[in-house]
Amino acid sequence: MKELWERLEQGATLATANRRLSRTLGHRYERWQREQGRRVWETPDILPWSAWLQRSWEAMPAAEQVLLTGTQALALWQRLVDASPRARGLIQRAGAARLAWQAWGLQQAWRLEPAAEPAWLNEDSRAYVEWSGQYRELCRRQGWLDEAGLPDALAAAAREGALVLPPVLILCGFDDFTPQQEALITALEQAGCRVEPWEAPRHEAVPLRLSLPSAAEEVATAARWARHGLEQDPETRIGVVVPDLGGLRRAVEYAFEDLMQPQAVLPGAGGGRPFNLSLGEPLTAYSLIHSAFDVLELLQGGLPLEQCGGLLRSPFLAGAEQERDARALLDARLRRRGELQVSLGGLIFFSHGAGPDGDPADYACPRLHEALLRLRHEREALPSRSGAAGWARLFSRALEAMGWPGERGLDSVDHQLWQAWGKLLDEFAALEAVSPPAPAAAALAQLRRMAGERLFQPKTPEVPVQILGVLETAGLDFDALWIMGLHDEAWPEAPRPNPFLPIEHQRRLGLPRASAERELEVARRITRRLLAAAPRVVLSYPAQEGDRELRPSPLIAQLKEIELAELALPHYPVYRELVHRAGRREDFEDGRGPRIEGSRAEGGSTLFKLQAACPFRAFAEIRLGARPLGAPGVGLDPQTRGTLVHRALERLWRALESREHLAQTPEPELERFIADAVQVAVAEAAREHPDIFSRRFTGIEQARLQNLLRDWLQRERERPPFRVVGFEQECQLEVDGVRVRTVIDRVDRLPDGRRLIIDYKTGVVDTGQWFDERPEEPQLPLYSLGADASLAGVAVAQVRRGDMQFKGVASEEGLLPGVRAVGEHRACRELGDWESLRGFWRRNLEGLARAFREGEARVDPKRPPQTCRYCALTPLCRVHECLPAGGGEAGEEET
Repeated sequence: MKELWERLEQGATLATANRRLSRTLGHRYERWQREQGRRVWETPDILPWSAWLQRSWEAMPAAEQVLLTGTQALALWQRLVDASPRARGLIQRAGAARLAWQAWGLQQAWRLEPAAEPAWLNEDSRAYVEWSGQYRELCRRQGWLDEAGLPDALAAAAREGALVLPPVLILCGFDDFTPQQEALITALEQAGCRVEPWEAPRHEAVPLRLSLPSAAEEVATAARWARHGLEQDPETRIGVVVPDLGGLRRAVEYAFEDLMQPQAVLPGAGGGRPFNLSLGEPLTAYSLIHSAFDVLELLQGGLPLEQCGGLLRSPFLAGAEQERDARALLDARLRRRGELQVSLGGLIFFSHGAGPDGDPADYACPRLHEALLRLRHEREALPSRSGAAGWARLFSRALEAMGWPGERGLDSVDHQLWQAWGKLLDEFAALEAVSPPAPAAAALAQLRRMAGERLFQPKTPEVPVQILGVLETAGLDFDALWIMGLHDEAWPEAPRPNPFLPIEHQRRLGLPRASAERELEVARRITRRLLAAAPRVVLSYPAQEGDRELRPSPLIAQLKEIELAELALPHYPVYRELVHRAGRREDFEDGRGPRIEGSRAEGGSTLFKLQAACPFRAFAEIRLGARPLGAPGVGLDPQTRGTLVHRALERLWRALESREHLAQTPEPELERFIADAVQVAVAEAAREHPDIFSRRFTGIEQARLQNLLRDWLQRERERPPFRVVGFEQECQLEVDGVRVRTVIDRVDRLPDGRRLIIDYKTGVVDTGQWFDERPEEPQLPLYSLGADASLAGVAVAQVRRGDMQFKGVASEEGLLPGVRAVGEHRACRELGDWESLRGFWRRNLEGLARAFREGEARVDPKRPPQTCRYCALTPLCRVHECLPAGGGEAGEEET
């Protein structure tokens, strides 16, 4: 290596096969200079091949053509594909354009002319020949040069003496050269430039082969091996090669972080990682960039609810820290609203948070509200169409209006992401030179596509452990190297020729990924290079993947296989093990909360229902406010549908008043009553859910409700005479010192003055749940406590299509169709009469109220695991740690 560093010090230019090799060699050169005792030195001329080509072109004194970026060239291909009649049947036009662009690069690099032999062309190839001809002519007419043709243009300039040449050009990391590269190298040499290849030092090693049960075991073992190597020598250079690094990236990162930086799980943990992954993630995978796209999507109209919640909780907006709690409450409020889409106008309305009395609600976010108003102002100024540069400016202004990227200081990674976003917008703006004006939606889709294709790798200091893909290892050497995933189905890689170029031509010319023979030869060459890249080399493969048994790649089958024990790797506990070992635990029973002072309790009948189901749930939901976030679905949720039925029936009976009036009302007038009641109920719901109630949906919902009410009135006609005397009747009850508020749907008066309490339900009701010391449905029993001696029965009106009926219990038979007397009802027959039943209910409900008031909060589900199945608090109470394991559906009742 010393000779290479000396050549660089003398002014040679080093061009590498990839960016990672340039960075690595730059770090090693700096280390060499420090070892020489120097504190200042000239920056060496090390850069990737593609960057050297671009710099050479820009250094030419009079270049007639305009060099396109890769993004601009791809946009041109996208335009041609979109406009082509041959692409009408394509589902993924963007993917087809990218493949065609790659085919163009291969065509230039390997001197392939598919149009020269039309007999070899299939339909895809003929489409490509047409597109490439149009692309070539468009570039010629506009004076454009793309990156695929740049080496040929530089070769021509070198032959004409117009190229600024380095005295020495050293090439590093190239396994082979394309015909295009060879032509350029020849032209450079003929023009007087000395071109020299350089190879990394080769090591004599005795490679070891290792079989591990699975890919996950491979990753974990490689992490242990790397940590062990660092503990033996902190200055050692370790490489871990993962052929499928894209698919295993997360698993590799988590495994190495667990073992080599376990403190990363702690809040505010600092310090750099001792390892580096060569493969970055798309820009869109990072929260800073994700929040920017959320803002731009909101600018165009609205966001899906889940996405809007993420934006509200984002720290990258103005006032995020100051309004963090209020914005979380605003997210919960929007979820309770129950609509899947949140518009910009709706978010402005709710962020203002004005309560009914004029005071701000707890979810009011004034700073967010101001930012959203600024965003709406930017939206009003949006043109219908604009060029890419115009959209870049408008997008930047929209983000500025929302205070992006926030007011808190950005850490190193977020600062680099912010800079990457600026470069992305610059590249996007440059598309104006090659793309026509477009609407906002198309511009944002293009920008999002570019961000999704742009991999971001944060810049980090040189670290001892490098995790790389196979191609990134070119030109590198290490002190120790582990290569994983070398099973017979993955190495050599399967061929994957470009579909737009004739397959036979690709095979004949030896294009990359064109044939199994070429992939075998490439794999052999890379394997030989890797086996000589370090004095210590371990190669591994998984013995199994799912149900498939795997074998070692034939390229490593001849190597000596060892057992894992021979590596003598110590066991390294992950951080959670260390925490458990170091922890000191104190156990105590805590099933009781503070006693309620006073007698006011929120919750109505829900208080008794939750206390009966599980005391902890009542305590957590009602007293602590621990409730799950809303989960909106498509259309109306069951609660809203039930409210619609309630409102329509209330208005209908306000018009009908009695059984007698119902019987005497002519059918046309009755239909008008039904239609009016439904129309009013739907109009009220539409005001609360404007995004759901479109004209078509409103018509469907009105027809559904009219049919439902019409069928229910048939059931009401079967009843003895009655008059409806109570609608949505609010009652204040006190049960054993606990005051609760209830709202009774309906009260009917019989001819003898007795009364019936009726509650509307649109779901299936089981009245057997009323007659238990812990009643699971205590609503009607609770209503009975607030009534006087005239109460003769309580019932549910089950208004359900195909299952219309009354369900309940009464003082005697015949008061309501299907409702039994206490002595005849199988669930409460032993209680005797109606007054005894009311006394039974009072004692049970008083017991529940007393337990709630005294702070009873034990984790005591009535019927585990059924009671816990739909409870959202199980992560809080951890009841599943106490339940027997393995209870399935069949065994739940017994459990």
